[in-house]
Amino acid sequence: EQAQAMYSNAKNLGVDSQHHYKPAGWKVIQAGVAAGIEDRNKAIQAMVDEINTLMSDGQVVSRHCVSEEIYAQRNVVDISKSRMNKLAKPFDKAVKAYMKSNDDIYYISPYAYNGEPVFHLEVRQ
Repeated sequence: EQAQAMYSNAKNLGVDSQHHYKPAGWKVIQAGVAAGIEDRNKAIQAMVDEINTLMSDGQVVSRHCVSEEIYAQRNVVDISKSRMNKLAKPFDKAVKAYMKSNDDIYYISPYAYNGEPVFHLEVRQ
């Protein structure tokens, strides 16, 4: 599922818009490009293979695809920006305000990263 989401974002929003990923995630994007981004199945399979390789080396591609042990340390949720409609900007502002006095959350805002279609939140347990 992670490879499919990454592929869809790269294909629909452009590969260059995906630079918000850390090095391991960027390797997955590049694997899809190298396999031929126009061939969905081939690209996704190459991305899945790269995710599996990176995970076997202990690297984290995304908090959405980690071991249950790591996942138990954080709640990870993505909220669609487009489905938030007029609440999107106030939500973004509220999360940023919360973060000023709390360090238990990691946040990727779609307003900060053009290639990110969701509000990505990771909340420590």
